[in-house]
Amino acid sequence: MLDKSVNSVYTYIKGEIMDNRKKQLLLDIHEIYHEIEDVNSNIMKFGTDVKLTREEIHLIKAIEENPGSHVIKLAQVLDISKAAVSNKLKRLKNKGIITKTVDDKNKSKLIIGLTEKGKKAYLVHNSFHKNFYNSISNIFSDYTEEEMKFLLQVAKRTKKALEEFQSTNIE
Repeated sequence: MLDKSVNSVYTYIKGEIMDNRKKQLLLDIHEIYHEIEDVNSNIMKFGTDVKLTREEIHLIKAIEENPGSHVIKLAQVLDISKAAVSNKLKRLKNKGIITKTVDDKNKSKLIIGLTEKGKKAYLVHNSFHKNFYNSISNIFSDYTEEEMKFLLQVAKRTKKALEEFQSTNIE
């Protein structure tokens, strides 16, 4: 049975005639998008007593996976500006997540490290991703190789359509 909310979603599609399966599939993709968006946008504590944004937790990940790094290295790893890294580091320092120590080899640079709280956030974040991907990948174990190829093709085409939509509808 077709979800009743499908018809309201399709008020945006003028003059388009779709069978109920296509409507339901489009609605399901729309709902999956929102579920993933909710997961990604949630500010989480990752086992600490402070809230961490997605950008902050990814900076924590970069710090842990690139020991001995300084601002320039972290900016390169994350492909963001030095100023953006510095601002995020200030917030993480205030939250008790990072340490800054003078580099013995170059006294003008600070080496960024994680406190115990930062290390815990890193570990919980990794566990979060592992559990998330495991729960999603378990779905695929029931599919044949041909079905997986088809799903991959659908995913690639959907991704391409979304990228094209985004590139032409940004204001």
